[in-house]
Amino acid sequence: MANLGILTGSKTGTYFQFGNNINTIVSKVCNTPVVVKETGGAIDNLKKLRLEPFVQLALTQHDVLSFVRLYRKDDKELQEYVDRFRYVFSLYPEEIHIVVRRDSGIKSMKDLRGKRVATGASNSGTQVTSTLLFGMLDIPISPVMISPDQALDRLFVDFFDDASIDAFVSVAGKPTKLLSSNDARMQQLTLLPIDDPRVFELYKSAGFSAGDYPWLDHDVPAAAVLSALITYDFKGANCDNVSMMARQIRSNLDELQRIGHPKWNEVKLDEPIPGWEQYKCVVARSKVRTRPGEPCKFVDSTAAASVTVPAPVASPRNDPCKDLTGAEKKICEIANRQAYR
Repeated sequence: MANLGILTGSKTGTYFQFGNNINTIVSKVCNTPVVVKETGGAIDNLKKLRLEPFVQLALTQHDVLSFVRLYRKDDKELQEYVDRFRYVFSLYPEEIHIVVRRDSGIKSMKDLRGKRVATGASNSGTQVTSTLLFGMLDIPISPVMISPDQALDRLFVDFFDDASIDAFVSVAGKPTKLLSSNDARMQQLTLLPIDDPRVFELYKSAGFSAGDYPWLDHDVPAAAVLSALITYDFKGANCDNVSMMARQIRSNLDELQRIGHPKWNEVKLDEPIPGWEQYKCVVARSKVRTRPGEPCKFVDSTAAASVTVPAPVASPRNDPCKDLTGAEKKICEIANRQAYR
């Protein structure tokens, strides 16, 4: 294996830490480093995964593919590739943080109506989820497309300053590095509860506990989106590279849980991802666990022959809502209502 790369997100986010954890394992076992790349987030990762040299893997969210199909129809470059993205593994639930100041007077999601809300950088996973969340709740906001890293400072700007914001959204596995600081300002923060039943038609139920962050002193109901490790439908050498990295993740999951981000303890590698097809090279090879001391070699063709490969998931065409079910149907309905852009 050579020239391995993984697209993550901001250096303060959970994706970047996961990428570094994967690099630690693959470097140790295979003596081959994985280049961990900071990126602008989910949609940015889709484009770079197809076009950037020496990159085989990316981290993203399960709602991103449906969002791209339905909201980004005018992006010809993305639409050309959308049917050829594959997932390697499902990973962990990413909690949706809605961060406000304690003295803001904002107590619920409804209180954000008409407010200035940082919804994530353009093309990021946070922006995707923000679009869908406020759309399904029919809460019109004034979106500010900046990253959570930028938003944190602007939350403390004087209200009458044009740079101020009232709240920001961060979609990341708790605890995030950004919100775990001991900075005295952090004691002024709190999280809004997400408890509207409509949200859980698309997202998983989740929550924050007192102590998840140094400044959080009570439990908060929340929602979460499933994260995924994805690839492109590569042929040839990258089929080997991706499947071997997948085998190392599966075989060393216990070690990743020991040394890595706490979210590795919530990883469910075999949980299906709605709307995505699993990469066939991974289906055929990754479930054969490596043994301690075994070199980085691949499963032979006879071993792979007994593995059942799931049928491809059909992509929506023309009338996108007609034949959809579950999460994709919900996203489609939000897109058609054009409740929020």
